[in-house]
Amino acid sequence: MKKDDPDLQRQRMLFAYAKLSTQIRSDVFSDGSIAARFALPMTRPIRLSDNAFRCAVDGKLIPAIIDENNTEIAAKVLIAADGTGIVEIGSKGWRFAHAALLSGDRDRRLGLWNLPCVGTR
Repeated sequence: MKKDDPDLQRQRMLFAYAKLSTQIRSDVFSDGSIAARFALPMTRPIRLSDNAFRCAVDGKLIPAIIDENNTEIAAKVLIAADGTGIVEIGSKGWRFAHAALLSGDRDRRLGLWNLPCVGTR
């Protein structure tokens, strides 16, 4: 096999991928460029509205969360006291750091800098 063989490159990438932590794996594939380069099938079965967290932090009605078949999913979108966004579907939950910074209220966003996990003191 030659060094520039696409299959060898793909195998190297998959080996390196297996060594990464779950959190870093998600970050590595988030923009889709690596998946496209190595022809990896990736799906995003659930789509959050661009403003789901903004609505949650501002106390507005949260848009529906839909799956890849355009079916509405029974999900909760919450903002924790530390500004983390939380999506709960059934007994599973996903956390999104600093989601409260999406608030439309400038004073609320600036208030988050007083939290030790976001800003400096």
